[in-house]
Amino acid sequence: GPVEVLINNAGIGGDPAGPRSFMDMSVDAWWRVQETNLRGPMLYCHAVLPGMIAAGGGSIVNFSSISYMMGNAGYTLYTTANSAINGMTRSLAREFGPDRIRVNALAPGGIATDFASRSLVMTRQQQQEGSYGGTTGAATTTTTTTTSSTTSCHTLESTGGFT
Repeated sequence: GPVEVLINNAGIGGDPAGPRSFMDMSVDAWWRVQETNLRGPMLYCHAVLPGMIAAGGGSIVNFSSISYMMGNAGYTLYTTANSAINGMTRSLAREFGPDRIRVNALAPGGIATDFASRSLVMTRQQQQEGSYGGTTGAATTTTTTTTSSTTSCHTLESTGGFT
């Protein structure tokens, strides 16, 4: 049958070496991040929406990051892509809400990855737990029809207090 729930969760953060000044980044790096972080969610949404419309509804969750609201220096590539994800989320929610398709974004705080360990300061507890804000429960909440059948056009920040 058609896809009932789509979770878009893929992206890159920019320069593998860590934060980089806007003036030091290349146009190629800019387009690599935008292509990776925006094209996938757009293509997947484009692919599943016809089936969701035909089925009478569905749920899409686009992963973003709290970076879009923080505007951290050295992360212009990443924050720009996440701002675009949030814009796409809101527009899709407005366009496909009448078709009973909910579209939300999930914006977690830092996730304990090798990249993050080089560029973010995380407490020992946050490193052990794997993130500043849990994403599993938040993703479940935004996709489960019994708990969020009317929640759409929303960015849920799961920051664990990291703001």
